[in-house]
Amino acid sequence: MKILGTKWVGHDSSVFLLDPENQEIFAASTERYTRIKHDPFHIGPILKELNLETRRDIKHIGIPLMDWYMGFPGFLNNYHRIVRIRIAEILREMYKPKYIKDWKKIMDKKKTEIFKDALKKGKFSKLLKESILLVLTNTIPLPKFIDRKLTLKAINDFFKRYSINAKIEFYDHHLSHAASAYYFSPFNGKEAIVFTLDGYGDGNFSTVWYFNGKERKLLHNSPAWIMGKRFLSIYKSSKDHQFSYFNTVSIGNVYSLFTYVLGFTPGSDEGKTEALAAYGKPDKELYGLLNKAFPINKDKLRWEINKEIVKKYFTIKRVDLLKKWKERIGDENFAATIQRWLEDTVVNYLNLVYEKYKIPRLAMAGGVVANVIMNLNIFERTPFEELYIFPAMADDGTSAGAAVLKAIELGYDISWLKDYEMPYWGPSYSKEDVEKALKRWADKIEYEYIGDKWPELAAEMVAKGLIVAIFQGRMEFGPRALGNRSILADPRDPKSRDKLNLKVKRRPWFQPFCPSVLEEERERLFEKSYKHKHMAIAFRLKKEYWDKLPSARHVDGTARPQFVEEKDNPNYYRLLKKLKELTGFGVVVNTSFNLHGRTIVRTPEDALTDFIDCNIDALFIEGYLVRRKEKQI
Repeated sequence: MKILGTKWVGHDSSVFLLDPENQEIFAASTERYTRIKHDPFHIGPILKELNLETRRDIKHIGIPLMDWYMGFPGFLNNYHRIVRIRIAEILREMYKPKYIKDWKKIMDKKKTEIFKDALKKGKFSKLLKESILLVLTNTIPLPKFIDRKLTLKAINDFFKRYSINAKIEFYDHHLSHAASAYYFSPFNGKEAIVFTLDGYGDGNFSTVWYFNGKERKLLHNSPAWIMGKRFLSIYKSSKDHQFSYFNTVSIGNVYSLFTYVLGFTPGSDEGKTEALAAYGKPDKELYGLLNKAFPINKDKLRWEINKEIVKKYFTIKRVDLLKKWKERIGDENFAATIQRWLEDTVVNYLNLVYEKYKIPRLAMAGGVVANVIMNLNIFERTPFEELYIFPAMADDGTSAGAAVLKAIELGYDISWLKDYEMPYWGPSYSKEDVEKALKRWADKIEYEYIGDKWPELAAEMVAKGLIVAIFQGRMEFGPRALGNRSILADPRDPKSRDKLNLKVKRRPWFQPFCPSVLEEERERLFEKSYKHKHMAIAFRLKKEYWDKLPSARHVDGTARPQFVEEKDNPNYYRLLKKLKELTGFGVVVNTSFNLHGRTIVRTPEDALTDFIDCNIDALFIEGYLVRRKEKQI
């Protein structure tokens, strides 16, 4: 019997398949199967690849979203969302988008053009039927009991398409985040505070929980302010969809608003804002307005929302004002203002939480918790003695929380979850799978099987200044590549960062890269730190190593490391040990194996596609060494 936790549709949809009897996990995000970043589509592409026996073994489904079942009060029928999903399915069948840029082009097409294409492709009647339903369900409010019945039937019908007949349970969004953070932490079975922070979920943007084994209690919550309809028609342009993103006001979404004003994609590029912030200084006036817009209520221990100030300065309707402010103070200072405010307000809040409860262990999850500099500030400026961040901290990770909550309800012992220190929970591929893919690319590549000696050879190439990709074992769950789907470079070479940004990843110059570091090197190279394995927090590189490892750090001297032990990943550990022997440092620049605008590679075919499309010198894939036959630009 298996339990499926799943954010079955929407931003960062994912599956988390839990086998509590055999203590096994499979987890993956939809984006890795469609290669559309943060894919809002349903999990069908993942379910399709699970074998039939596995699907039939699923008897319980946990969905980390309560408002699908309870109804989204006063704004929109839930069934309207189902219709939008069906239309998205038709559009994907018609256009077959490969990456996020292709999906955006579809969203920007005129309705008349879409229907002309549908007529040519034999999808017209199906699209017309769903479009009429879309209009009706968007304009005629359904009684809640009918809306719930239709919605639940549609969800059940969806799973039956994949031969899954299971009982569906809905769980609060933030509780699901919190459960993922606590039960995978080393604190599992002990008292801990769990903090969640994101854009929005089931009415809140932040919660504080008390966990102690299977005991849990919601201590505090910070409600979001919903200004209007959050979900627009599938036919709105990609720009309109971005605008709809900001109809919910929260700490996470105001950070995304600044990201949008900087010209980046909200809900995806907040890391660019964070990186750019290191080059600027906060603007005092704008910083002060943010504090006034989101004051901390010390009695209720929650963030309030000053609606008058938010309306005046921090909504999408005031974007022109914010753009003028950005032009006046500069992009770097604009980014630095929102980043510093985020760090300070969260630190101030958590200090109040600690003062009240005095529990030394803190676990965290939620999309905003992807901000590694905020996490560094929590580590350095709060009294919490132990810190854990769930590696899939964004919405894909809520599927893990929902599965665990269901397992607890069914009476299973889940204490073993804390032993899964590394999130290598995705699919893996055999030597035969790799050989088939290599043969398909035979006109562009040359390859040889070198077997078990690849880690040392990869280290030798990196030490000589080459950029190599590695593909091995099970894919990582979460946003970080942790040595199984990675691109590696020499941290000693000051040109490595520019090579990776401009020639390989093709992304903005100011974005830093992160190092994988031998755990035994941690105290030598870093100031205050702890044994962190998931690249979810930054630490400060000692000043004496800034010039020796220039491509492993950001301009402010911080680095977002993965500290590696042999038990975590034996082959990757060997590679780092060889680098230590060759260079004096058990450190390598590690960035995710993908081009900018694409997701981390999943299959051998994905790996070879991205290898051919960029300027990586060599690829190590399950014991094979791959090179190009000729230079590809």
